[in-house]
Amino acid sequence: MAGYDNIKDYGFDKLTAEEQREIASKGGKASVKARRKRKNIQDTTKMILGLDVIDDTTNEILDKFGVEDKDLQSLMICKLILKAINGDVKAVRTVLEITGESAKYQKQEDNNDNDNVLMFIEAMKND
Repeated sequence: MAGYDNIKDYGFDKLTAEEQREIASKGGKASVKARRKRKNIQDTTKMILGLDVIDDTTNEILDKFGVEDKDLQSLMICKLILKAINGDVKAVRTVLEITGESAKYQKQEDNNDNDNVLMFIEAMKND
């Protein structure tokens, strides 16, 4: 048994059923606490991304893209697209993943990854 081999030297096999339940209970409570913390962080992030942009400079960026929802999330997407247009490979990959277009530009046997990214950048510039 691979699982048993990992813990046999720590004495867990010598614990009573009550002690094992107590340890399992503590682990479950810690798991719930961690899950609640992750959920709280996620909710806070979504709330902040939904805040309206009030800076004139950032409003100009959103206006150039024709974005009506002037929130931080829209601003982040616009800036990410600008980075992709300027050749940032990570930004291109992220935009492709967000839009679900990454499958169209998957690495082919005769092309390398950078050729696909360059092809996508050229397509974005031409649109």
